Amino acid sequence: MHSKESLYFLAAIPPAPLRNELYELKREFAQQYKSSKALNSPAHITLVPPFGLEAGKVVHLTDAMQLVAPCFDPFILQIDGFGVFAPKVVYLRIDDHPALRRLQASLFEVLKPHHGQVASHKVFIPHITLANRDLAPEMFELAWQQHKTTSYKRPFMLDSISLLKHNGHRWEVEVEVALGKIFSPT
Repeated sequence: MHSKESLYFLAAIPPAPLRNELYELKREFAQQYKSSKALNSPAHITLVPPFGLEAGKVVHLTDAMQLVAPCFDPFILQIDGFGVFAPKVVYLRIDDHPALRRLQASLFEVLKPHHGQVASHKVFIPHITLANRDLAPEMFELAWQQHKTTSYKRPFMLDSISLLKHNGHRWEVEVEVALGKIFSPT
């Protein structure tokens, strides 16, 4: 990342009050398992992972979001239990939904001409992270043993996509675009 660039990513953020419930769950994980890095962002499903971008080029991102969002009506997603990316990440699983996969793929496609660094992406596994980078191996094992059979199911309506910017300490929503229509940043 160059010195004049900031970090951004695109995400699907659950609506309140579920967002608040998920924040409290992340807070419990931070306290119980000594892993607080996940608290640096709102609960979200990453659609396009973090990348560096100069401030003057952010308009391309918002244009891309406004191009894609009207093509998707809001749809219901389902949180369905806990999962892991061993040995550092505990997350909430999101049931596979064709509209979410199409939304994610569409965002990558429209960004590709403007931002080559965004163009290559890993396999998309929709999830909401509860504990990650600072989770010690023994705490990872404990958290997984305590949650792998725990039932946690929550449906929610995905009705917008968000651009988040890192402010040097945490991720903040910079722009939110409604699915099916366009509205102003929150």
